[in-house]
Amino acid sequence: MLWIPVAAAVLIQAVMLVTVEPEITVDSASYMAQAESLATTGTARNALGEPDTVRTPGYPLYLAAFLCTHAGFAGAIVGQRLLWILVVAATTLACFRLTANAIAAAAAGLIVAVDLPALQATNSILTETLATVFVGGAVWQAYHAGGSSTRAAIAAGVLAAFAALVRPVAILLAVPLALAIAIAGPRKDRLRAAVIVVATSLLVTSLWIARNYVQTGVATFSSISSINLLLFRAAGTLAIRDPGGIDANIQRRQAELEAAACRAAEDTFGRPCDAVPMTQRASLYSGLAWPILLNDPIAVLMQAARALVMIMLGGGANLLARMAGISESAGRIVALAYTVPLAMLAAIGVAYWRRVDRLAAWLMVLTILYLVVMALGVEAYSRFRVPFLPLYAMLAGGGAAALAERWTRRTPHPN
Repeated sequence: MLWIPVAAAVLIQAVMLVTVEPEITVDSASYMAQAESLATTGTARNALGEPDTVRTPGYPLYLAAFLCTHAGFAGAIVGQRLLWILVVAATTLACFRLTANAIAAAAAGLIVAVDLPALQATNSILTETLATVFVGGAVWQAYHAGGSSTRAAIAAGVLAAFAALVRPVAILLAVPLALAIAIAGPRKDRLRAAVIVVATSLLVTSLWIARNYVQTGVATFSSISSINLLLFRAAGTLAIRDPGGIDANIQRRQAELEAAACRAAEDTFGRPCDAVPMTQRASLYSGLAWPILLNDPIAVLMQAARALVMIMLGGGANLLARMAGISESAGRIVALAYTVPLAMLAAIGVAYWRRVDRLAAWLMVLTILYLVVMALGVEAYSRFRVPFLPLYAMLAGGGAAALAERWTRRTPHPN
């Protein structure tokens, strides 16, 4: 049973390799520009030649490695497909090691192998596949750090920092890991292990903050957080109250806020907006966004609830529509038939995992909760589920095992 998910992953990725064209999105361009800069000059610069503070260097470095070997971006996609097969194998093996339950392990591995947003991510020049590797590695090392291993605690902190260097939303990933260790780790030295995880992660990420300050004069880990706060969270808060809702008004509200940010930049720096580097402009965005968010907390919660549904119940309907030749609306219905039962299995699985392995349960739940909460903006969709998908799948696998156990107890045995 344990080989079934790996075999499924190999087959699916092989079919997609020859039938689905790689996807280049709007976000892809900025990663590709920094990757090309790293490959040719060894410096992390954007398409304008400025020091790049919007994209952290983790994923561009991955892309640059393929550019340097002349495999190009197509080679990076193949690399992501191979990485995902390893993720499926690692998820299956880890779940079996922790539960000794083949049903839980096989179910978890199959979920990771067939999840449509994950498959779409492996086919895109986007960060999710690589981020999944580092998030999962950080959680696994944190689990061993909970057993008072200093080496594992350091490794967990480093991997959490690497996850942030790939996806800045993981900047504080070490905090839920440390909290889980403090709550559920063995009593001996668990607080020490928790402190080491956080301190190591902050030390590594601070090196990139220092680089940004030296090169731009702005002490930021990534300007994307301020950009998202203004152009998605604040804009979404305004748009959700407008007639027609977010979808009809988000672009208009983004244009209004971007114009306001440009005026603020011109007043602050005494130059035309286009002459002010994005790093400096973005340093003003948070100051413009917070008054809007604090003025209407109900609208903030409304867009957060919308984002939660998109992340947890979205299912890659557009990919399904392209592959199956059906309409996107039909694809959404088919996707819900998968994502709703998956969420129910994961909810059941929380109790199963608390019974089987309390530390693993806390690590999975707190990591998922952190990554979801940090992504609750209007820009969120099902792709944001991918970095924690193996953990979510393991919870669901536990739910499947719990249902199987209940069925076995209720089924009468023949005399």
